[in-house]
Amino acid sequence: RGNISAVAVRFPPAAPPAEPVTVFPSMLNVAANHPNASTVELALPPAAGAGGSRLLVGATYTGYGSSFFPRNRSLEDHRFENTPEIAIRSLDARGDLAKLFTFDLNPSDDNILKIKQGAKEQHKLGFVSAFLHPPDPPPGAQPYAYLALNSEARAGDKESQARSLLARICLPHGAGSDAKKLTESYIQLGLQCAGGAGRGDLYSRLVSVF
Repeated sequence: RGNISAVAVRFPPAAPPAEPVTVFPSMLNVAANHPNASTVELALPPAAGAGGSRLLVGATYTGYGSSFFPRNRSLEDHRFENTPEIAIRSLDARGDLAKLFTFDLNPSDDNILKIKQGAKEQHKLGFVSAFLHPPDPPPGAQPYAYLALNSEARAGDKESQARSLLARICLPHGAGSDAKKLTESYIQLGLQCAGGAGRGDLYSRLVSVF
């Protein structure tokens, strides 16, 4: 964490590798891999007296997969294509660098939110911002992580419109408190952005957050 240009795990490994390297599929798809897609992230502070920094990531599905694994439309491809739109990932490798960015919970599905594979193309999420609120919570206060995002309109569907959403995730607070599962604490709220006073304009797409 002290130097983001330091390589944790070189991938693909040199052939033949000097020593075996375990690479988890979740490490390969952390950020969106297309310029028209979005990624937001937020380093989550550990609970007081507890270790294990984590990273909240929201990333738009692109369908481009990984150049390291040629596609053959097999079931194995889904390991690399069916990545979560929202995930809490490990920033504490605990001595095993191959576990960096993995879903730091068992079972891992409790720390991810993903649209099922067959519907990803029609229900893309575009992420605008991630932030903590309150930024510096007083002792005993419940801190929250927020994601501002858009549920994109379906391509070619005239009846479909983008929707602005604000999602909230509970974070641990106080010494000894446990990190809640993402699936247990995630809620989202629809937003409507209106025009100025006396104007009836409604804007369905969130662009920025202050």
